[in-house]
Amino acid sequence: MHTFTKRAGLAILTSMIATSAFAYEDQWQPSTKSLSAYVAEGYVLSQPIVLHLSPFDRVQYRYYLTKGQLLAQCTEEVTTRKSVVVDKVLACTDLVGPFQK
Repeated sequence: MHTFTKRAGLAILTSMIATSAFAYEDQWQPSTKSLSAYVAEGYVLSQPIVLHLSPFDRVQYRYYLTKGQLLAQCTEEVTTRKSVVVDKVLACTDLVGPFQK
């Protein structure tokens, strides 16, 4: 840690971002529920956020679901080869604590 603090510029910024990301990720807990189970329980589904993980092969769809003060996130990763879906993974998590630095 001290080596990063002695350096200027991007190294410090990168170190701070990584620390913040870990604190943020620790607040999410894996869930056994599916996206449809959340909707059936009355969660409101947001518009998906689309992330292209590689130019042509992988796309990630991230959905946020809310119900009162509860927040869940479901991520669907789709891998294609020549326009054919070869793999699809869906994982959901629940927000278990507020964001803390």
